[in-house]
Amino acid sequence: MRCSDTDISAVMEQVQAQLDEAKSQNGSNALVALGNIAKMIVELNAQCSELALERDRDTVHDPLFMPAGVYRVTLKTGRDNTMRLEGVVLEGTCEEYYEAGDEFRLFAVDSDQDASGGIQAVFRSSDCTVVWNTWWVSSPYTVTFEKLQ
Repeated sequence: MRCSDTDISAVMEQVQAQLDEAKSQNGSNALVALGNIAKMIVELNAQCSELALERDRDTVHDPLFMPAGVYRVTLKTGRDNTMRLEGVVLEGTCEEYYEAGDEFRLFAVDSDQDASGGIQAVFRSSDCTVVWNTWWVSSPYTVTFEKLQ
């Protein structure tokens, strides 16, 4: 789903209101308002653009809000790359049974597999926020999440 200029403007107004509120707060209340801003931006990004992860090394990616739906996940990497893609659920439910605090593996690529043309998996989200972690990375990779439903 793509977003319109109206969607972007509405979120910008909400962000400004939260920022004004954060300025008038102190301590943990200001942090809560800033956390709300971060979540609004993550959600807008998920709505407006293709979800993707790209790196060339082991990485703990920023939290990614996955709107409810079914996704085709495509991993492309070098011919002889060995890598793992795992998620840690921060909020919501992923894959129908992983909840906050749970870890799960989406891809495990070994050096004898050729993922240069892309390998795929299905991922289900019930409005979950995930921290994606890659490790054992030996060449650049791209992971894209295409919402199917």
